[in-house]
Amino acid sequence: LLDWTRFRTKLADQDDDWIHVSGAHPAEFPRLAEGLEVPPMLLTSRLGETSHARIDIVAGCTTLFFWVPRLTASGEVRRSGTLLIGRAQNLVTLTRGRSDLQRQVLEVLPAIGLADAPWFVRVVFALFRLLIQVHRSLVDRLEREVQHVEARPVPDTSPGFLEGLRALK
Repeated sequence: LLDWTRFRTKLADQDDDWIHVSGAHPAEFPRLAEGLEVPPMLLTSRLGETSHARIDIVAGCTTLFFWVPRLTASGEVRRSGTLLIGRAQNLVTLTRGRSDLQRQVLEVLPAIGLADAPWFVRVVFALFRLLIQVHRSLVDRLEREVQHVEARPVPDTSPGFLEGLRALK
């Protein structure tokens, strides 16, 4: 559960902070929206299953919604919706599912340079770099699977072959 006192203190602090709320539940959206000073509908609409990637300015905040794909152990692609809200000195990311996005981005951050850029810009640039890496890895894996399917003889219509095609679709 989210420590509301710490959340509000961090938001009010003038230092550059990144607050990552992983596993945000819709029941928490009104309280989160109040603390972030954004309309509750922003969280509800962006963190729903049907939202699409977008950048907006809402209530004086820069918002960015994006999907982070990952491969499951069974080879399925799952995606996790993430809402980034940039405020004057804070960056807040919210995900419905469990995510270690903050750790992953902070690992990429030192390699990007941009020492003279504002903190917010460096973090968002590192986030984009991470998303490119994740997508590139996923595309590489899917490409290898397609090549494997293409290498099979044409008459092969076994259940395993057809199941493999359905998984790629």
